[in-house]
Amino acid sequence: MYDKTFRKKEKLCSKKLIAELFESGKEFRQSPFKLVYSLHPFSDAKVKVLISVPKRNHKRAVKRNFLKRRIREAYRLNKNLIYSACTDDRLTVNLIIIYVSHRISEYQEIERKLVEALESLAKRVEKDLDIPSGYLDSNIP
Repeated sequence: MYDKTFRKKEKLCSKKLIAELFESGKEFRQSPFKLVYSLHPFSDAKVKVLISVPKRNHKRAVKRNFLKRRIREAYRLNKNLIYSACTDDRLTVNLIIIYVSHRISEYQEIERKLVEALESLAKRVEKDLDIPSGYLDSNIP
């Protein structure tokens, strides 16, 4: 069981990694979310997450921050779904969660939809973990 915290080391902050994720990451939609993810050699956390609510969909910063708080809390309580899929200790999953809906959903709906998205992501990560072992050895600094 994983702790139900969301520490600084679990947050995706590197502009270089974020740009790389948008360029070459794998993405899928699970309404009302769009998830972009990729596997990288291990850094300091198994999963690093960035939560985004586009200004295009929600003009007011108050609404964007409100939605981000709801998504962050739902992720914090259910992150064990993705952590349990990350069985390889040599890899980090970098993840961007983008809220693409134009309406403000209730917390229970956001949590339910995020759980579905994380379960789908866990299946995709487990499938992607069938990477040849040479890949990991050549990319570790």
